[in-house]
Amino acid sequence: MVENTKRQQQVKQFIEKFGLVAEKWSMPRMAGRILGYLMICEPPLQSAAQLAEAIGSSLGSISSMQRLLIHNGLVKKVGVSGESSIYLQLTDDFMVLVLQLEMEPLITLLRSAKHGLEILKDKSAKQRQRLQNMYDLSRELSIITARWPGK
Repeated sequence: MVENTKRQQQVKQFIEKFGLVAEKWSMPRMAGRILGYLMICEPPLQSAAQLAEAIGSSLGSISSMQRLLIHNGLVKKVGVSGESSIYLQLTDDFMVLVLQLEMEPLITLLRSAKHGLEILKDKSAKQRQRLQNMYDLSRELSIITARWPGK
């Protein structure tokens, strides 16, 4: 009993932490809570009612957040043969999208290095080195996200 309660508390903490992370992406905390739960739930398909119960939210809140998450490509609707309920599941490229959300400001900054390199094209390699490093890093990040599993 104590072990089960401890595990439930850990799950709630994980879900809440993911909600806080989602706020960094300019998404509602509730959307992040849904994503967090979908990352760890079993089975991986969850109905709105199951999500509401697990997260401690209303069906209305789940409904509006599912539309947002579907629109952003983070979750997808899945129908199950013989059932009228619609289920949600993380998309296969969920982690790539999360990485892009998290890295977008950094990648934008790093890509601006290309412009800086053009401005300094007549200058010495030493003067251009920081910008070259930034540009090289942006290319590497693009390669990593392009070949990430599930993409």
